[in-house]
Amino acid sequence: MACTSAIALSLPVALSAQALPKPGSSLSRLPSQEQTSLKAGNAVVNGDNGRYSGRVLVTAPIDTIWKVLTDYNRFKDFLPGVVSSRILETSGNQTVFEQVNSVKVFLFTQKSRLVVAASNQYPKQIDFRLKEGDIKSLNGVWKLEPISPSQVLVTQEVTFDPGDLVPRGLAFNIYKNALADSLKAIKKETERRVAQR
Repeated sequence: MACTSAIALSLPVALSAQALPKPGSSLSRLPSQEQTSLKAGNAVVNGDNGRYSGRVLVTAPIDTIWKVLTDYNRFKDFLPGVVSSRILETSGNQTVFEQVNSVKVFLFTQKSRLVVAASNQYPKQIDFRLKEGDIKSLNGVWKLEPISPSQVLVTQEVTFDPGDLVPRGLAFNIYKNALADSLKAIKKETERRVAQR
C-alpha cells in the first residue's frame, strides 16, 4: 500500500513576482471552517474513494517550500512512511524518482515501490503521475499559492487507485490519513529549515 507524499522536481529558479497568483485569493474561497483550521496550523484533507484534496498553510518563503517538495533524495528523512527515495533521471523541468513506502496494515507491514514522473512550473505547481509501481494509478498536482509575504497555501489534488494490493476501502482510508500526515511533515520540515537560517 503506497503512501505517496511529497512529489516534486528539479532545481529552483529565481522567484518572479509576476508569476505568483494574487495573495490570499485561494484561502478566502475556502469554507470558513477550513480557513480556521488551516490558520490554526492543521492540515485539511477532503474527498473519498481515491480522489482527494489536501491543504496546509506554511509560514515560510515559497522558495523554501519548493526546495522541500523537490528534495527527492531526502524524502525518507522527513516524510512518514517513506523508507527510501532517489532521483532516477532529470531532464529540463522533468524529474523521475523512485520512492519506497512502508505502512502497517493490521499486524503486517506492507512495502510498496513507486516510480513517479514529475513536471514543474516553478514556483506555482508540480504535476505528477505514476510511471510504474505496486499500485494501479496515481495522478495529481501540488499547488503553491502565496497568502501573504510570509505564508503559502500548499495544496495537493490527487487521484489514486490502489489496484488489488489491499482491500480498496482500507487502502483509501490509509492513503487519506497518509496525505494528512505528509502535509503536516512538509509544514514542519519547511518551518524547521526557516528557523535554522
